[in-house]
Amino acid sequence: MPTPFVLTGVLKGTSFIVENVNLHFSFPISITLNSAAAGRSIRVATDTELFAWPYDVVSPTMLVLFSNVTIGRVEFVGQVGDTWGIK
Repeated sequence: MPTPFVLTGVLKGTSFIVENVNLHFSFPISITLNSAAAGRSIRVATDTELFAWPYDVVSPTMLVLFSNVTIGRVEFVGQVGDTWGIK
């Protein structure tokens, strides 16, 4: 059975940042954005600067990336109503 997402949410604006991700997860982590928005993205920060990370899965309605390194923050960019999850 797949591991459930530990943190989830719905975008109330065009972006949302999750702080202190490294305090909540052990490795590896999966970060997902369910969005069909034209400018959708997931950006991560290992220290202070957010940067784009290569996606492991890209579909017309979803972006997924996996990480084996400590990530401090994650920014989800999409449209109002898009959902995100971290597990």
